[in-house]
Amino acid sequence: MQRYKLFAGVAFVLFILTAAFTTTALAYDHNREENVGPCTGRSDNPHYSQPSQDLSAHGYTYCQDQQNRDYLWVNTGLWKWTINGNNQLTTGVKDGENTSYVNGNARRFCENGNYFTMANHLVIDGLDEWDATTSSLNDPTWNTPTYVVCDP
Repeated sequence: MQRYKLFAGVAFVLFILTAAFTTTALAYDHNREENVGPCTGRSDNPHYSQPSQDLSAHGYTYCQDQQNRDYLWVNTGLWKWTINGNNQLTTGVKDGENTSYVNGNARRFCENGNYFTMANHLVIDGLDEWDATTSSLNDPTWNTPTYVVCDP
């Protein structure tokens, strides 16, 4: 009976941990690039910016045909992955009218850790409206988070 209770307890804890991990991972299951109607949204890896010692994350919304659209918007977030969940550290929003390109840049003082970029994109052209979300984190199982090392 003791072994059964121990086995049941361990199985329950593993189930809870797996459910929590899967929920967190699937919440960020986005590609690096996504179609946003006739345009493209992209999230780049965060990178160390010298000499300011800032961590910089870029999200782009751009139209490859270089035709201007009525309105483009991007909201770029710099996120830090931790064992207890993810924290959005800062955002950078950029929009433009009658343009084919916008770049949102989120910046923050750099510390060691696992960081990724997540961006929301919007394109409006006439009566048509498209949106998408992208992330630099291609692997939703967290096996390959972007790791940024900073030496302030």
